[in-house]
Amino acid sequence: MTNLFSSKYCVFLLTCSILFLSEPIRGQVNLTSYHQFKESSKTRFNPAMYANDKFEIALMNVEMGFHSNVKYSDIIHKGTGVYADSLVLDIPKFRNAIGATNHIATSTDLTVFRVSFKTGNPKEENAFEKPHHISIAMRLRTMSNMHFDDDFITLFTQGNALSYSRLMQGSLGLNATAMREFSLSYGRKIGKRLWAGINLKYLQGNYNLTTNRFDLSMQGVDFENYIDVTSNAEFLVSGPVTFSYDAYQIINGANFNNQDLSATEMLFGNENPGIAADFGVVFKPTDKFVLSASVTDLGSIRWKQDAQRIVQNATYRYAPADLSNSYDETLDDYQKPEDVIDELTEEFKNSFKFNEAKTAYTQSLPYQVYLGAQYALGTNINAGLVYTLQRFNYFNQQLLATSLNMLVLNTLSLSGNVVFDGNNSYVGLGGNLNIGALQISLALNNMTAVMNPANANTATAQLGLKLRL
Repeated sequence: MTNLFSSKYCVFLLTCSILFLSEPIRGQVNLTSYHQFKESSKTRFNPAMYANDKFEIALMNVEMGFHSNVKYSDIIHKGTGVYADSLVLDIPKFRNAIGATNHIATSTDLTVFRVSFKTGNPKEENAFEKPHHISIAMRLRTMSNMHFDDDFITLFTQGNALSYSRLMQGSLGLNATAMREFSLSYGRKIGKRLWAGINLKYLQGNYNLTTNRFDLSMQGVDFENYIDVTSNAEFLVSGPVTFSYDAYQIINGANFNNQDLSATEMLFGNENPGIAADFGVVFKPTDKFVLSASVTDLGSIRWKQDAQRIVQNATYRYAPADLSNSYDETLDDYQKPEDVIDELTEEFKNSFKFNEAKTAYTQSLPYQVYLGAQYALGTNINAGLVYTLQRFNYFNQQLLATSLNMLVLNTLSLSGNVVFDGNNSYVGLGGNLNIGALQISLALNNMTAVMNPANANTATAQLGLKLRL
C-alpha cells in the first residue's frame, strides 16, 4: 500500500521541489551591515536608516542565501572504510538529524538600480524642516520556504511507523514567489532626536506556488485488517507551468511555458499586481545611544495570470488484496492474482483525484520585524545589537546579532557580527571600501559556511557596487 500511495505523490512533490526549491531563494537576512558605517543598503532593514550622501547610484547590489534546520552533510557526506573515496547518501543519518518539524528557506535579491538623493535646506530653528531623503529603486526578488513534518520522511524512507494505529500524520507547506519590485522611499528628521521613513512598493509577480493546506494521515485499527488513508490538500499556482494529468486525474508531469522577458514586460507588465510598504523609525535618546525599529514587506500580490487552484480531498480505506479465489485455477470464480492487484490499484487511483479550477487569489508576503540598539564607543567605532523576526507562512525565524563596527580613515568601513540562531551561533564579517566616489561592499553572515559549506545550516552573501557623492 505504501508503494501505491507514494507513486501518487512523488511526481507532484518532486515537480514542486525542482521548480521552486532549486532556486536560490531568501531564507535569512544578512544582519552584518545593519550597524555598519557608510552602508546605504541597510535601508532595506529600515527606511529611516538612510545615509547622509547628497546623491548615490547603486550600480549593483545582490544578496543570496539559505537557511535550514538540517545540513547538507546530514544526508550526503564522505564515506568511510571501503567508501572512503566516495560520497554516500546517508538516509539513517538524515532521519536522525531532522526534528518533528523542519524547514528549508532560501532567496535571491538583486537591485537592478537605486537612485538616492537629499533635497531641502536644514533650518535648525525649526526641527521639522529638515532635508528630505528620497530613493527610487527596482529589485528582482525570489523568496521561498518549505515546511514538513518528520512523518513524511518516515513514509518515503521506511514505509511505516512504530505504531500500527498511527502510521503517519503530518503536514507539508510550500510557499515560493518570484517578483519585481518598484519602490519609492521617503525619510526625514521629524524632531531633534527622531527620524522616520517609509518605503512604498509596487509589485509585479512572476510566479507563485503556495499550499493553503497539505495534510496527510495513515491510521490503522488494532485487530482490524485495514488502514484509513486521508488526504486534504489545496495548492494555489500562478506562473508559466501547466500540470498534466493521467486518466485518473493524478498529476504526472508539468509543462513549462516560455515567459515574455522583454524590457516592456519587465517594466510595465501588470498581470499579477501587488503593493507593499516598509515603515521605520530611528530615535537617538543621547548623543551616543541610538535605537531603531521597523517592519518591512507588509503587503500582498494578486495572482491572476495562469492562476489555478488544485484541490484534493479524499479518504480511502485500504484492505489487503483478497487472493482467496486466486490459488486454484479450477475454481468457478477463479481470479488471476494480477487482476486482483489491478482492481485494487484502480480503486486507489480513483480515490485520489485532483480537481483543478482557474481562479485568481491573493497571497501575502512574508514580513520582517527589526529592533536595533547602537552605542558609540568613539567617533568612528560603535557596538550594536539587533533582533529580527521573520514571519513565514508556516514558521517563524528569530535571530539576535551583536556587532562591532568601525570606520578607518573615512575610507574603509568594517563590521564583525556574532549571530545567535536558536542553539546555533556563527560569526559574520562585512565591509566596504570607498575609492573616490566608488564604493565596493561585501558581507558574509557565516564565515564557517565559507570554509566548510557542507556543515553549515545557513549562509548569506551580499555584494554591492555604488557611486556616492
